[in-house]
Amino acid sequence: MPLSHRLALACAILGFAASVASLFASPIEGVTDLDCPLKSLDCAEALGGRFSKVAGLPLGALGGAYFAAWSAALVFSRRPGGIGFRAVATWTLVFGAAVSVTLVGLLIFVVKSVCLYCLITHASNLAAFALLWPGRRWRPSAGFFRSERRSLWIWAATALLAGLLCFAVYQIRVARATVAAKAETLW
Repeated sequence: MPLSHRLALACAILGFAASVASLFASPIEGVTDLDCPLKSLDCAEALGGRFSKVAGLPLGALGGAYFAAWSAALVFSRRPGGIGFRAVATWTLVFGAAVSVTLVGLLIFVVKSVCLYCLITHASNLAAFALLWPGRRWRPSAGFFRSERRSLWIWAATALLAGLLCFAVYQIRVARATVAAKAETLW
């Protein structure tokens, strides 16, 4: 595996970890389970605001699914006959880079608060994008979707399961915080 791919996968692991950390840093009932180590990069406002969720899903869960999707596509592209997955990884990364630039812009210019975990997530994503850009591929090989149907299902299931796992972690955290808040108000 080329060095650029190994470094990109390291960025994926870091980005996935920061996405999960953002789920624990987001305020629920006014409480966070993971404080920001740098007070100047406090995450409470960024992760508790109106741009912190899409259709009720926290961005950390969507980020987990995203990092799993492109890293799985990159790994699948290394298999014999899996070159078409490089196109899948390219398009996934292009979409993700556009989302990262948009979200960083929202953090800086609209929310006017930066979040350490958000910055790590977006920096990891943009670094992976830059590392993998020279090897991009826009079109999959002829017959790719027919011949790689099983692998495509596995790829989609990997991303979906990663996203569901992140969302489940968040939901468990919300349930615990809600129970703790109710217990405090009873006494």
